[in-house]
Amino acid sequence: FCLSEFLPIQIGLKTLAPAVFGGLVPGALASAATETLGASCNWCIGRFFLSERIPEISIFGGPPIGEATWFGALRKAAKEDGLRLTLLLRLAPVLPIPFDSYWYLLGALPVGFAPFAIAHFLGCLKTAFLDASFGALLISATDVDNSALQEQAQQVLFYETIAFGAVAVLVGTVATRLLNEMLGLEDLAFKAIEQPPQPSVVAATVAADS
Repeated sequence: FCLSEFLPIQIGLKTLAPAVFGGLVPGALASAATETLGASCNWCIGRFFLSERIPEISIFGGPPIGEATWFGALRKAAKEDGLRLTLLLRLAPVLPIPFDSYWYLLGALPVGFAPFAIAHFLGCLKTAFLDASFGALLISATDVDNSALQEQAQQVLFYETIAFGAVAVLVGTVATRLLNEMLGLEDLAFKAIEQPPQPSVVAATVAADS
């Protein structure tokens, strides 16, 4: 269920999408739709089978994720605006868990199916167009036709790929900032660093000095 964490399955399929579906735009839209379909299945598993167990799951031998501060912030954000939360998580994977497990987690949280599916599809468009443009460029480069028109088309595809890459980086940066603000992750990290000593520790220190 988390194979894409270890195998580049999605990247390969989205790169081949223009050849399979007959063009850059149809390929990107089709790959985004199929990716959302898979994530929706994960959402359903999280909603109907894992809603009670997910807070008890431990990642890499750590404490249960239900005890993590970020989990409480995530639950609160899911209640307030599930669509925005899903969109930002798809654009900026900032949680300390495997990326594909996000959709199981959102299924277990109070995020409706329709907002989830819409936001996930919109978030998929960033990488779908980037990978599809790269695939179209590779397909164009392997074409036996070396005419001037073909060379111009390859140049256009090359610059389109560069542009999609720049937009993807920009969107990811902005989404990361918005998601950190939405979940208060930066404030939580700052408080963890600047947390004052506990009263018992202060009392013990004063007693030792006296």
